[in-house]
Amino acid sequence: LTTEMPKDVLGVDWGGVLFNFDEKHFRKLIRKEKLHLVPQIIDLHESGQFQLRDMYQKLCFENFFKKHLFWEDFVHICSLCLTGIHEPMFNVLKYLKNSGRARLVAITDNNPFFLYLTTLKFPEIFPLFREGNKDMLVISFELHSVKTSGGPFVHAPSICGFDNDKIAFVDNRADNVAKFIEIFKDPD
Repeated sequence: LTTEMPKDVLGVDWGGVLFNFDEKHFRKLIRKEKLHLVPQIIDLHESGQFQLRDMYQKLCFENFFKKHLFWEDFVHICSLCLTGIHEPMFNVLKYLKNSGRARLVAITDNNPFFLYLTTLKFPEIFPLFREGNKDMLVISFELHSVKTSGGPFVHAPSICGFDNDKIAFVDNRADNVAKFIEIFKDPD
């Protein structure tokens, strides 16, 4: 961090920051020579261009799986990826929220399946990202854009009601942080 004025809003990524996400079960299904292509397909899913069923069909039809995988098995294995809440981060965010030290905004690449799964498995995180009756969620699939393309960052201020110079952001991916800095950098 720099010595600039403190920020009022903390943008928080979910996967890898607030949640423990383990893709080992999913990776075991994919042919080694196809693994490098999977992030592009996941981006289509997280940007709302593909639903989970579309993703499954693309992976089947383009021979990504090591052996045939039925739909219900695919869904089950995807659900195993979301393994828990990262308790230290959850506790820090809860402290920041409850003490009034920061407004929390989720800015996350997510898809309907994992949003619903998160809601079912970990409903306790949603109050962290709520002000009054408004959920402070900026979710990629709803905007048809992932963070690396900038859309969620561009729309977050108007969706959640803050000025561009009032936000800091935490993410476990350097490419997302770089895009955040590019969009929110001081024009001076």
